[in-house]
Amino acid sequence: MGFSIIQEVDKWVKEGIITPEQAEKIKSRYPQREFKKFTHVLYILSALLIGGGILLFVASNWEKIPIIYRVLLIYGLLTYFSFQGFFIYERKGNYWLSEFFFFLAAITFGAGGWLIAQMFHFPPYYAKGILVWIIGTLPLVFLTESRTVLVLHSFLLSVWLGVYFYHYPQNIPYHYFVLFFILVYLSYRLRLFVPLFLLLCSFPIWLGCVMEKLWQEGSFIIVANSLMAYGFLLFALGEFQENGRCSYLSPLYHLLGLTFVIFPNYVLSVDLRWSWKWRRAFPSPQSYLFILPVIGMYLLSLLFFLLGWRRSRERGNQVLSAFLAVFSLYFLMFFVSYHGVPKLLAIYYSILTCIGCICFLYLAFLKKNLPLFRVSFGFFILAVLTYYFSEAWKLRYNALFFLGGGVGLLLLSIYLEKGRKWLERKLKADRE
Repeated sequence: MGFSIIQEVDKWVKEGIITPEQAEKIKSRYPQREFKKFTHVLYILSALLIGGGILLFVASNWEKIPIIYRVLLIYGLLTYFSFQGFFIYERKGNYWLSEFFFFLAAITFGAGGWLIAQMFHFPPYYAKGILVWIIGTLPLVFLTESRTVLVLHSFLLSVWLGVYFYHYPQNIPYHYFVLFFILVYLSYRLRLFVPLFLLLCSFPIWLGCVMEKLWQEGSFIIVANSLMAYGFLLFALGEFQENGRCSYLSPLYHLLGLTFVIFPNYVLSVDLRWSWKWRRAFPSPQSYLFILPVIGMYLLSLLFFLLGWRRSRERGNQVLSAFLAVFSLYFLMFFVSYHGVPKLLAIYYSILTCIGCICFLYLAFLKKNLPLFRVSFGFFILAVLTYYFSEAWKLRYNALFFLGGGVGLLLLSIYLEKGRKWLERKLKADRE
């Protein structure tokens, strides 16, 4: 961020927008900010290296140390790192140095737990070990508001989900939601992007595995449709927060929502196009109850989007119309997939991918959201090229088909490039 602004400042001086003195004042701030970020990364890396070094040293001499001293060593290191972090934070006000010790304390707690379990020959319940690690160090985040430990928790929650589903394939961990909402609350409280991003990406792991368990046959289609519904919910939450206190999180929700809507749709269209064996999406009429969560996510997304749209009426009805168009198509396609034929479904989902990208491009155009426009455009190009080349090689006159397609893509690129430049000019004019 800082370096790009410094480059822009030089252009502003050449264009006469600001004076050289003003440019120097602006430049003087950003190198310090970049240096601070660099030192923060060094603190975290040093914590990882020192923690790993201590653990390796202890592990190499583990058998030579009596059991009582092993336990005292683990608790001693945990106590020292925790109180040292508190002392530095309260007395000296060095936040990132205290983060260094808090992160070491969290790593020591987790590694110490595994070593004690090994020492007393506890059964190797890996999922429970990770869960104890998260819960045991959670008070540290509440008491100290440690950002690095919160990021560690968000990462460990995804790891725990994967390990749990691997070792307990028949169980559904509903207690995941307790930790999920606690960590989401802490991410909002500390205004952090990274842990929230990890948490929002961990939920599809839970959702996909649960849907795969509930649907014995054709689970891939129901999983993909569940992820699309989740994507609409994220996008609607981004719209809902766009004009509120948490507006800084709106771009994250918009981009993640777009990704979870388009990418599963794209993968599903490719899979149906090339799969030789078809299994029905819904195994039996008795399973209709399990589509209620998917319908619930679709309805919640519609509700949140309408609430967000009411806060920003100045955009008019075009944004609402574009969202309702793409929402209705995906919602109806969810039910069409039940009675579909594989080849027809492949065509339907291919068309739906392209229409979805175009609708989101139009939404980004109306909302003047350049990142959303770029990601939508990237997905659109990926889909068009995939479908184009998957069909072109089958045709007899593929040379003419390639030439015609190339001309069509060229014209489309010119049109979209004009739209992108207009959007950038509009954003620049609004900032000025």
